[in-house]
Amino acid sequence: ALKRQLRINDHKKSTKWPTRIKKSKYKPGVVYNKHPNNKNAYTLFTTTHDTTARLIDINGNIIHSWTFDVKTEWPDLPHIKTLFDIDNSYFYIRDAHLYKNGDILLIIYIAGLTPYGGGLVKLDKNSNVIWSVDKNLHGDIEISSKGHIHVLEHTVQTRGERKFLNDHVVVFNKNGTPIYKFSILDSIERSRYKNVLAQVSKDKLDITHANSIEIIEKPRSDAPWLQEGHLLVSLRNLDTVAVLDPFQKTATYMYDLKLRNQHDVDLLDNGNILMFDNFGNFKEGGFSRVVEFDPVTQETKWTYEGTAKHPLKSKFYGNQQRLENGNTLITNSMQGHIIEVTQDKKVVWRYNTDLSQIVDGRLKIPAITMAERISAPTIEFLD
Repeated sequence: ALKRQLRINDHKKSTKWPTRIKKSKYKPGVVYNKHPNNKNAYTLFTTTHDTTARLIDINGNIIHSWTFDVKTEWPDLPHIKTLFDIDNSYFYIRDAHLYKNGDILLIIYIAGLTPYGGGLVKLDKNSNVIWSVDKNLHGDIEISSKGHIHVLEHTVQTRGERKFLNDHVVVFNKNGTPIYKFSILDSIERSRYKNVLAQVSKDKLDITHANSIEIIEKPRSDAPWLQEGHLLVSLRNLDTVAVLDPFQKTATYMYDLKLRNQHDVDLLDNGNILMFDNFGNFKEGGFSRVVEFDPVTQETKWTYEGTAKHPLKSKFYGNQQRLENGNTLITNSMQGHIIEVTQDKKVVWRYNTDLSQIVDGRLKIPAITMAERISAPTIEFLD
């Protein structure tokens, strides 16, 4: 943590502005669109550029945006330990959840921070703060059918003389009041999978690095570990997805994935799991891919690996969304673009971020931290 603090400005540059571009070859905005007349499809996305969430139409026009001023809401940054004074330029949004009335939830991050996560905030459609939580909350946001908000929290834990980072599942009600919290490491240690942790080097300080939560809403009869109300949690540093029972606070199942440093676990309506596999692709289309697999057999049902011309290549972040039409929306985070891909792997929509900045004399673009396709009928505040 001290090493990262001393190099916080280097981390700010590499995290917020990861990709160099040549202006003559880079085309911002929507560069490919097979849905020119679709006026009912919007895309919400966030980037490492700033603390603004943007909603664009199918042609890339900004329809609405929300901005959070970190230093106004948290002037003393009580939950963020830094060696130097920092301003709003260090912060960005990791994930967002949009409500029908225009309210929005945002997970705030700061480049170079250990523990990870800068907090959770709820804004109204005019960017007024409804409530905020100043904790080291990180990863993505998952909302239950009751409106409960599931996020992850990083804490520093001490056992004997050893200090390490521990992930927790934290659940809030719709008003931002905490309901319960439990440790992911403790859940594994009290389960039959505790020996997994014995394989982890004692020098490893970030053991699990949880980065995504999915609430199981539709159980599968042939997979008794997929119980309604239980949680799927992606553990990046173990290349694992754990099924957690939030009532007994224990791990009921753990997948030994054929994925590496994965993000964004989605349980699809067909019972399969869809994930962004950051380092698991060995083909010419970059080192990342999106994988759909059967949770019982782990048989691969569908993949998208990118192409040589447009590689899927993201060392961090990355997410995907299976759309109602069967296509898949993919966020190629470090490359700064969002694509929509058909089942036969044809790109039918592509958006390149139009945000950029000169960093150390080079033109760079921010990472896109998340994107979600939203249909107009579900957004009442646009009427």
